[in-house]
Amino acid sequence: MVCQALTPTSDQFNLSDQRSYRSLIVDDYNKIMYCSISKVGCTTFKTMMYLRRDPSLEGSLQFRRLHTGAFLRQHGLRPLSSYHPAEVDERLRTYVKLLVVRHPLERLISAYRDKFVESNYGEKKAIRGNITGITGPVGVLNITSFLTLLTEAIKTQSTDVINYRDRHWDKQHTTCHPCFIRYDYIAKLETIDSDMEYILKFFNQTRVPHRNNSPNRRFKDSAISVGELLNALSLDVIEVLKEYYQYDFDLFSYRFNMTRNSHGLYVETGQGMC
Repeated sequence: MVCQALTPTSDQFNLSDQRSYRSLIVDDYNKIMYCSISKVGCTTFKTMMYLRRDPSLEGSLQFRRLHTGAFLRQHGLRPLSSYHPAEVDERLRTYVKLLVVRHPLERLISAYRDKFVESNYGEKKAIRGNITGITGPVGVLNITSFLTLLTEAIKTQSTDVINYRDRHWDKQHTTCHPCFIRYDYIAKLETIDSDMEYILKFFNQTRVPHRNNSPNRRFKDSAISVGELLNALSLDVIEVLKEYYQYDFDLFSYRFNMTRNSHGLYVETGQGMC
């Protein structure tokens, strides 16, 4: 089994370490938990969690505020990391839990767009400011350069130029620990239409809420395909990314098989042949 292959490292779940479960959001009233992963529709799913706890919030939730700990507590939600270990254990055993995942490379493309192309998080200036040798308008760093810098950070475990453990591209299995937490629902963003029936049931909703700040934005928001991206990257960069996200590929049944032919790189992913 994939879980048995996980080595005893900092990637493993540790009940005494609050960092192991800081991404889990708890609704004690409804006895549910949702593990929030950046760039996997977390704004929408957090909105649904707020609305299950307090339906009167419909239409009034502000995008930037709903991700803050203070706003969570204000509306009856808490991060699991705010509980004592015994309380954490009880909730992990008895509450209904949801996890939504995404193809690791699709998620990287989406993270790049938000960090360096768009301004949804107000972060790209600060992040770009840490990258030496970049001049000109904000967003000048292209995606291949970004991934080259990221893979260098992964190899050296660096946080100086680009933080390789940034929440927008950190490994999904180390964020939500599916080998150690028994989730009742594990959905994929790629199959969100068919999975939505169960997600709506989990949040006790009848529809997906409208996102105020970006009404035309969809879950599947990648500007380029995984295949197009990989054809633009060196094999060294691809191999680092494949190894780094290997457990995410294996645990969530995403394929990543590569061969070269006369037309370039031939990639099989969880979405079929690219």
